[in-house]
Amino acid sequence: MTKPEALKRLARLFGTKLRYREDPKAHRGPEARDAATAALREARQTAADLSAARNARHKALLDGDAEYQRILRDFHAARDCRDTLEAEAGRYRLTVGVEEMGFFLVKAHGDNWADIVRKVEEKKS
Repeated sequence: MTKPEALKRLARLFGTKLRYREDPKAHRGPEARDAATAALREARQTAADLSAARNARHKALLDGDAEYQRILRDFHAARDCRDTLEAEAGRYRLTVGVEEMGFFLVKAHGDNWADIVRKVEEKKS
């Protein structure tokens, strides 16, 4: 089947929404694709083995480093404090929005209804 014939038949099936793309670098048949798939299995396994070895060595080096462990503890404490403060700073008592296609889209938030009405009216004007 030629390309124009195939496109004509596909256009009847998909209508005006039909789109296609061609990859000039793609393999020219199932044999080349099968060979690449077989080589890929081996490459994935090699990469996974090396990744596990790298992670084990990384862990061994860092577990023995007292300074790194102190910095890590301090980092986790600072990050937890930051996350708690970010959550508190962005929290409002009331949130108003619309639901479109299953999503709640926030239009305004505030601590009382008057704030919300004022914010919505400002956005509308």
